[in-house]
Amino acid sequence: MSCTGNLAVHNTCELLNCIVVNARSLVNKVDFLNLYMQSCSVDIAMFTESRLDDSIPHSFLISQNQYKCFRKDRDHSGGGGGIIVKSDIAVVPVTLPEKLPSAETGENAETTAVSDVSHQL
Repeated sequence: MSCTGNLAVHNTCELLNCIVVNARSLVNKVDFLNLYMQSCSVDIAMFTESRLDDSIPHSFLISQNQYKCFRKDRDHSGGGGGIIVKSDIAVVPVTLPEKLPSAETGENAETTAVSDVSHQL
């Protein structure tokens, strides 16, 4: 990403600090994730293989109100993913259909996790 300015108008460009984590179970890594996000001023954290379910509230993942959490949990062991975003970043939730066309075959493929959806777009 590059930032360029126009000589006639003062432009500013603010970069986002983002991380991607293949968690392989996020439950035992929440304290480390929170510490890392705070100390490194992370704006957006994306995670896969969270292995979370609906018994674990968003508040377990984000200990302070400065972040919002969006998740897609799996119904069985393994899988799942999500995004944690700083509260001051505008986020617009989008509802996707249950099936999206595959980029490889053109056939409809099920959307079962956040990582699957982003891979198919």
